[in-house]
Amino acid sequence: MLRALCPTALVRRRLAAATLLVLAPAAMAQTQPSGSLDDPTLLAQFDPLEQRAALANQAVYDVLAPLCAPAAGGGPTGACTSPQVQAVFSNVEQLVQTANGILGRGPTQYSLGLDSAGLGRALQWTAAEELLEQGSIATRFAGNQQAALGSRLSALRVASRGLRIADGREAPTGDADGLLADGAQPLLGGGAGADSSGFSRLNVFFDGSSGWGHKDPTDLEDAFAFKAREYSLGVDYRLTPSLVTGLIAGYSDRRVDFDSSQSVVDGNMTGKGWNALGFLQWDSEHAYVAGSLGYQHLRYESLRSIHYPSLNPAVASVDTAVNGATTSHALLASLGAGLPWHAGRYGAELYVHGDYLNVNIDGFTETHASGGYDDFEFAVAPQSIKSLDAAAGLKLDAAFTMGSMVVLPYARAEYHRELETQPHQVSSFYSALPADIVAQIEARAPFTVNSNQIPRDYETYSFGFAAVLRGSTRVSGSGRAGGSLQGYFQYTTVQRLQYYHERIWAGGLRYEF
Repeated sequence: MLRALCPTALVRRRLAAATLLVLAPAAMAQTQPSGSLDDPTLLAQFDPLEQRAALANQAVYDVLAPLCAPAAGGGPTGACTSPQVQAVFSNVEQLVQTANGILGRGPTQYSLGLDSAGLGRALQWTAAEELLEQGSIATRFAGNQQAALGSRLSALRVASRGLRIADGREAPTGDADGLLADGAQPLLGGGAGADSSGFSRLNVFFDGSSGWGHKDPTDLEDAFAFKAREYSLGVDYRLTPSLVTGLIAGYSDRRVDFDSSQSVVDGNMTGKGWNALGFLQWDSEHAYVAGSLGYQHLRYESLRSIHYPSLNPAVASVDTAVNGATTSHALLASLGAGLPWHAGRYGAELYVHGDYLNVNIDGFTETHASGGYDDFEFAVAPQSIKSLDAAAGLKLDAAFTMGSMVVLPYARAEYHRELETQPHQVSSFYSALPADIVAQIEARAPFTVNSNQIPRDYETYSFGFAAVLRGSTRVSGSGRAGGSLQGYFQYTTVQRLQYYHERIWAGGLRYEF
């Protein structure tokens, strides 16, 4: 069970650092700055994340040591008269002296007594690579909402075809293809012909989806499992028989649970928020073009654990946790075009689309999980993430009647290429340190964690059906059909997306006024 560092242990660690002030001169001489975390022999034994943490903690030590561990007969000066800064120095001093013990040089009084593998794990606990997943949450939500919009527009086109069948408007050879069930009565009147007024203008729809999966561990990022629930409510309005516009608003609740069995990590993160997308689609029997523009807002809450052992009886083990909270704002845009083809009950469609995303995550400062102050909180700088995903796909569908319903099963395959592949960064520093100290540390080795290289290529496969559950039940005085109820259900799996394994169920209903 995670617990905050108990007061007794915290006092013991603070007293260990304060002991520097009352030691005899000979002992004080032993505490002179001696950097070992940046030793090439030791760095070679660390993975990339551990190397970054080693260099950053060494930079903190190099700047604080002259203030917090002065020459014999002196005492702490300047910033190190602050107990919080002294506590940060105590932590990094323990890491440095652990490296001294491994290399066989320099003072080791406050060494943790760990070997190089244990020191590497301790260094990972002082990193903040977990916060990289804020970007993952933002991009996956945006991607799923843009995919939901694409599915909705696709279902709208497929359902429109099904509605023409249900209403008797797509059987020009007297139902030679057998699309209407025995006894089914096509809608007559204004909705039965090719009259331009024979369509419903206003429609509302509701979509919901549930996704889950996991991410593999890497040298820079942690393993985790994730799950998400997303809901969308929208309206579309057909301006002309070929032009439709609309608005879709979505809500997302996404949770990441870090996997301590695969990575040196423990804790979780949630992302909750909403987005709104306006869209416009022009379609005809043989071609369509669609575009959207929207905004996304998310709030993140994180629990980040820090716990590593000490084999030195004079130095307490670390067992604590910190909370973080921040928000993000994003601009979304998409553009796509396709060429549908139909022959009797069967149809196919070739299409391309591009999705753009620009996310800005606000900076924030962590707090101790149980309240108050601890030594491991980070101040985290703002983050910026961009994505430009281009895709090409093929969709196949067929139309069948089941009583009074028309069901159109379909399968879709898409190839995606991400054009913005540069890793994004999370920059942070110990929040107890004053600005002038932080500036000196960043000039030496800023504590910046890079994400993995963004995967360039991946594929998605979807299977589902659209259905006209009820055909048009009325015709207005102007000859417009209305009252139909349509739905769709879809399963999507993401393949060859490096490190990620994801599956999504989605479904929705649409009603014509």
